Amino acid sequence: MPLNRALFSCLVAGLCIMAVRPAAAVVIFQESFEGTGYYTVTGGGNNGNRDFWSVLPSRNLDLGFTPTGADGDSYFGGRDLDAAFGGYPSSTLERSVTFDAIDLSKSINAKVTISLAAQTGAARFEKQDYISLGVSLDGGEFELLDEFRGPARGSGLLTSSINGSLTSSLTDFTYSIADDVSSTVFRIQAFNNGTGESIAFDNLRVTNQTVSEPSSVALMVIGLAAAGIARKRKLAA
Repeated sequence: MPLNRALFSCLVAGLCIMAVRPAAAVVIFQESFEGTGYYTVTGGGNNGNRDFWSVLPSRNLDLGFTPTGADGDSYFGGRDLDAAFGGYPSSTLERSVTFDAIDLSKSINAKVTISLAAQTGAARFEKQDYISLGVSLDGGEFELLDEFRGPARGSGLLTSSINGSLTSSLTDFTYSIADDVSSTVFRIQAFNNGTGESIAFDNLRVTNQTVSEPSSVALMVIGLAAAGIARKRKLAA
């Protein structure tokens, strides 16, 4: 192979690798409950200052503890979720927050991170109490990513089999999303049955690596190189 053709082949290969390499991870969605939100609440509202499913803090709503580690001034909290409020009767109906759909069609290595906390101290949560994170992929049924639940016997902390127990500090938990997904929807669901059982969450964000299109500079260089070789062959003919 002539030297110029060998150089051209190396140039094309190198530029193509550089042109389509993944970019650094970036945040493509974030909800930290600081204003007009990208989410829908089911069963939200309050019944006095101790029974609620709502954005906090508020001087009218008493979570029973102050989570540290919030992103900004507000976070989402729930307390005594079997009480009658938000159009729900006093029952075992769970409450939820469903986040807007996120486009992942040009993403790789997508991950979702959520900050979670729960009231600790004296034994509080029983087996029916929980907070869970679900995901719907490409419009399908919701699947469970993780669940923090009270102990099967007695009472204690909200605990996940894969991530341990929640504390009173908002702590990040991160989960990977399959690469072959075009869109996804995340949902937080929760239930607790007492005023001494409070939960909080904040700062849901999705990060990914976007597959870059070939850059115009790379394409121009490849085109010029190809034109140069074609011209040289024409003159040599």
